[in-house]
Amino acid sequence: YEPVVALSDDGTTWREVDLPCKPTDVRRRPCFSAPYHHRLDWNIWFIGFKPHRQMLEGRERWLYAFLAQLLRDGDAPARRLVDASSRDVRGRIARVHMYRYRMAAPLAQILGTAPAERVWWTRAFEEVLIPPVVLRADGNLA
Repeated sequence: YEPVVALSDDGTTWREVDLPCKPTDVRRRPCFSAPYHHRLDWNIWFIGFKPHRQMLEGRERWLYAFLAQLLRDGDAPARRLVDASSRDVRGRIARVHMYRYRMAAPLAQILGTAPAERVWWTRAFEEVLIPPVVLRADGNLA
């Protein structure tokens, strides 16, 4: 299970925020990073443990501060933690949905597909983890 952060200006059209080593897009190949992990990716991984909401309301409350940083204008520190492909993703509204990811096929089968056509993952919607939130004037989420 993976939390997927998305931003929107209108609450209708959403753009997902890619983290360096999270699947998000089903065409994105698995990440390899050793011997160290990307810190944000590693921390957000714990939210994938069920019950997701209990993890969020417990030790993973930092995700709310991360969303607030993403919603701020300019080059907020959180923006430097996301994958380069998502640094231009902006919005006034943020949300987090949980998805269940699985490998789309055995590795040999995936690698036998043309690179432009490779699908690494399948994903299924699990639940709304954080419904749409906006940044209030005082800097808190509403």
